[in-house]
Amino acid sequence: MQGLAYKDVDDARKRIGVFIATVYNTQRLHSALDYLTPEKYD
Repeated sequence: MQGLAYKDVDDARKRIGVFIATVYNTQRLHSALDYLTPEKYD
């Protein structure tokens, strides 16, 4: 996500939402969750 340019605020919200849903919650390990993804922790 770093370094990307967005057309406007709505574009940013949409693209960040997609990133959270597809990468952050499903692939990124979180130390506070005992190195599980948020999806697996639930």
